[in-house]
Amino acid sequence: MLILDFYSGAGGWAHGLLAAGHRVIGYDILDFSKVYPGEFVQADLLQNIDFPQADFITASPPCTEFARTSFPPTWAAARKPADIQGACQLFERVFELVDIIKPTHGFIIENVRGAQKFCGLAKEHMGSRYLWGSYPAFQPYQPRKGELYGKVRVPQYVRNLIPKSSVPADISYPAVLRSFIPYPISYGLGLKLKEIETQKV
Repeated sequence: MLILDFYSGAGGWAHGLLAAGHRVIGYDILDFSKVYPGEFVQADLLQNIDFPQADFITASPPCTEFARTSFPPTWAAARKPADIQGACQLFERVFELVDIIKPTHGFIIENVRGAQKFCGLAKEHMGSRYLWGSYPAFQPYQPRKGELYGKVRVPQYVRNLIPKSSVPADISYPAVLRSFIPYPISYGLGLKLKEIETQKV
């Protein structure tokens, strides 16, 4: 399948999807070309872009502003007002793009629990990853303890995949690590989509 990966970051979705045998094109406003494992296009998704016809869409809109609303008031980050309007615009843009592209097998959006207050209830969550969209039911691929990580204890394999020197200067390295989709989730989705693809042959 051809999968478009919106707000791709360093390629958390892409690593598992590529391993399952799919073609993945990542789109992000920041330049992650040094580390993104698939094809990569640096682009502002709020602008008009010509996209290829895709089979599926993955998206991880920036979560910082949603997360900020749940920070303890003593945290320095909580003292800065959250730009919820901007965060919602990026989240809702995914639905607009889905309507335009009409992916054959659906789409999935990943974000934090705090996004539910502003973007509607998630369909489900896997660890700290909350999921919205129209996608086939799937299970994380053999997740081991600590692999469905969230805010803390990012596995060493993720640090190995994303050298600090490969991350754009516009974003903090810890933020890139924390936002990386756990491999059991991305690979589990990839296997389910491959199963569907095989059935249609």
